Amino acid sequence: MKLKEKMLPSKTTSRKYFAVLFLTVIFIAMTATLAFAADGELPSGDAFKPDSGSFDAAKVIVTVIAFIAGIFASVYFAIGIIKVVVKDVKELISGEASLQDKQKRFIAIGVGFVILLLVITGKWYDVIVVIWNKIVLPIINKFGS
Repeated sequence: MKLKEKMLPSKTTSRKYFAVLFLTVIFIAMTATLAFAADGELPSGDAFKPDSGSFDAAKVIVTVIAFIAGIFASVYFAIGIIKVVVKDVKELISGEASLQDKQKRFIAIGVGFVILLLVITGKWYDVIVVIWNKIVLPIINKFGS
């Protein structure tokens, strides 16, 4: 195989990059459309919370199910981390791989852990609001003027 062929991404990889980029653009466009429909502000966090009076009878069951789902997600994530770390550490110690080869995987584990914590604590919406108000909205206002 030629050096040039090794450096070029495969068609499958290019399609994956295109799909991620396309979905990101659609997400940003939908967010911007909703924000401009609401006078440039994102809806409040209360819009995503169900009315507590509508499911008082099922409140205990919903809480238990959410708690159990959180435990299962945490255990599943922990098992995945253990498998990856054990395999990667074994390869690093034996010299089959370098730390630079495994750096992306360790970063992905850290990002996944932060996302899991945001979902479990319910702070994901606060992060979106900060990103929107501090980064996206100033850029839109700068280009709009």
